[in-house]
Amino acid sequence: MCGIVGFNARKDSKKIVQSMLRTLKSRGPNQKGTYSDKKITLGHTRLSIIDLKSGKQPIHNEDNTIWIVYNGECYNFNELKKELSDKGHKFYTATDTEVLLHLYEEYGEDFLKKVDGMFSLCIYDKKKKSILLARDRFGKKPLYYSNIGGSFVFASELKTLLIHPDIKKQLNKGALKELFFYGFIPSPKTIFKNIEKLEAGCYLKLKGSKIDKKRYWNPELGYKNIKNFKKNVDDTESLLKKAVEKRLISDVPLGVFLSGGIDSSLVVSYMKDLLGAKRVKAFSIGFSEEKFDESKYAEKVAKHLGVNHEVKIFSEKDSLEAVKKAYSYLSEPMSDPSIIPTYLLSKFTKNKVTVALSGDGGDELFLGYPKYLASRFLDKGIFKSRLSKCFINFAVKSLFAKNNSKKLKDFAKGLKFPSSIRNQVWISPFSPEELGILFDSKCSVFNPIQYHHSRFKGGNAVDESSYLDIKLTLQDLYLLKVDRASMANSLEVRSPFLDKDLAEFVFTIPYNQKLKRNKLKAILKKIAEKRIPKEVIYRKKMGFGIPVSKWIKGKLKKDIIMQLSPAKLRKQKIFNSKQVSRIIMDHLNGKEDNSMKIWALYTFQLWYSRWMNDEKSKK
Repeated sequence: MCGIVGFNARKDSKKIVQSMLRTLKSRGPNQKGTYSDKKITLGHTRLSIIDLKSGKQPIHNEDNTIWIVYNGECYNFNELKKELSDKGHKFYTATDTEVLLHLYEEYGEDFLKKVDGMFSLCIYDKKKKSILLARDRFGKKPLYYSNIGGSFVFASELKTLLIHPDIKKQLNKGALKELFFYGFIPSPKTIFKNIEKLEAGCYLKLKGSKIDKKRYWNPELGYKNIKNFKKNVDDTESLLKKAVEKRLISDVPLGVFLSGGIDSSLVVSYMKDLLGAKRVKAFSIGFSEEKFDESKYAEKVAKHLGVNHEVKIFSEKDSLEAVKKAYSYLSEPMSDPSIIPTYLLSKFTKNKVTVALSGDGGDELFLGYPKYLASRFLDKGIFKSRLSKCFINFAVKSLFAKNNSKKLKDFAKGLKFPSSIRNQVWISPFSPEELGILFDSKCSVFNPIQYHHSRFKGGNAVDESSYLDIKLTLQDLYLLKVDRASMANSLEVRSPFLDKDLAEFVFTIPYNQKLKRNKLKAILKKIAEKRIPKEVIYRKKMGFGIPVSKWIKGKLKKDIIMQLSPAKLRKQKIFNSKQVSRIIMDHLNGKEDNSMKIWALYTFQLWYSRWMNDEKSKK
């Protein structure tokens, strides 16, 4: 992977671009390159994966009229290169980057529809006097930009834009409220005013001072194909194997994350078929606390497949030491604690390889979360009547009065909302009502859901839930987490389940086949039965987590109380300090399980201390 930057040319361009590139060193430790003319300055840092000798960027076409900076991998670049060569295009490198440049030259903006891969890029076209930014279909690679007061700036990370002298740090209060509802900030907003994220599957064209943003791809779920379950299983298996094969192209050492779950285990099994067991390098981590340790399942899979397998067990001390380290790489706050094990796994894996495959995306595409079964159950006609709604309201009140289970209470909270919103309420740190108290103001946080829901073309609550997870949680939380944790360690991560051909096929499969007989991920489990141990396939699902509640009451208690002290919060003038104190005390006294609320607040404070302090944020 790499890092890219660019901005309108100015007298001090050379100094600025070098300062911006320094913030992206871990994304591209092998090479730096720049290009400037009277209109634009482009910069690039490179993590060399393909064509180690001649792939330095920015790259130009034959007559130097089109330039590109690119962060990503194009898995079909060899086929595209042959197609372009047949049309007369000449190449001076062996990189996929140059292929994309000529693809744009040949097809214009439609070139994006032909690219199979993960990427963020900028193409500067001198003849057309235009700048084009684009991002891959699922949003695996990040891209931030700002266009204010005639100054256009873009970069791979938010922190990089903050180096530019025209960018001012002003908190976006609307985005801040969304952060505490979603656990992340949905695109296109960011934590700062006047800075946006380019959305997945979109491109942006700048000509003069005018921005034109368009979507070139969008998931289409709920379109039922007529194939039976067995045929869909067979076709999925074939496409998944091809997806893994595409991602084995590399001129540097390559491995795979192995969690011991179905998704990563299937990826490892196909790597064994394609490379041979002896050439597969699988990496797992475990924790001294058994409740959060999946390593024994990973070991069973590795032993069954006969692949090389390395495991590292982290103590509680190791994990605690990684908390501030992992969150320091987030120039935009998010509250998911699984970034800590993801960071530790990436750091461990980078010791041996530069590229790793992962199982990301399997749960969203193949319906692996229990909430999808809940959506299916509640989508039945019997639960949509006026009488049933009265019953639901009664049930909610009863649950709150008689039951102390957090899961049941969270489930009950979601029942009164429409299906599209309910999906998010079930997993949110704070409900909309709770946010109103936290911020001392009413909160409108449903806009991102409504924005994406308006583009959903399916007809049932299960596909709707999957679609919204792909457009919101997958894009702006899970893929962001993996990108930042891996790039902090200069490790490239590739996701076969997010392959274009595989995903577009899976979207056509009826949801009742993915949840056949109310079995989560029924299609993948059927495939897995032939490849990995059944005790791994049918075990209880575990999240990639850490003991947050225990830490809040123990080793992190002192720091949390200090970070969230009433005096500190009053000075910030963001939160209702009395409400924050009440949340903490209710948790410490065992009255409520407020662990995720406290974690969201605590990690925001870590971010605020790191990035709202001018001197620290420049480092």
